[in-house]
Amino acid sequence: MLLPLLAAITPLLWVYSAAAPQNATVTVSLKGGASFQGVSVPTSNMEQFLGIPFAQPPVGDLRFKAPVLITSFAKGVHDASQFGNACPQPGSAAGLGAPVGEDCLVLNIFRPPGTQADAKLPIVFWIYVSEFYLR
Repeated sequence: MLLPLLAAITPLLWVYSAAAPQNATVTVSLKGGASFQGVSVPTSNMEQFLGIPFAQPPVGDLRFKAPVLITSFAKGVHDASQFGNACPQPGSAAGLGAPVGEDCLVLNIFRPPGTQADAKLPIVFWIYVSEFYLR
């Protein structure tokens, strides 16, 4: 009884998964030879480059110090398809959509698909400031 049902459903599941939009990779190249490979997400009509570090991890000797900016990246392709860590913060970190950790000085960049390097688009960015720096 179960086999005929599975035989009827299996082609439908294949058609659904084949028709579902798939995330394609998209790459941007920086001066100096480094590239970041992000993803194009059809359901949100955006290209996203996630977890790109902008400063050295604030751990060890760098803990509770001003961020040390990254001025160049190693040549080659860097994965930018997953969110980096969210910074530790009071309260529940549930629902942030990212793991929580001290190595959290990263950018998540979103842009319209097919954006050219010389496009003059407006930008929005969010920077978190530790309460430590506000005192």
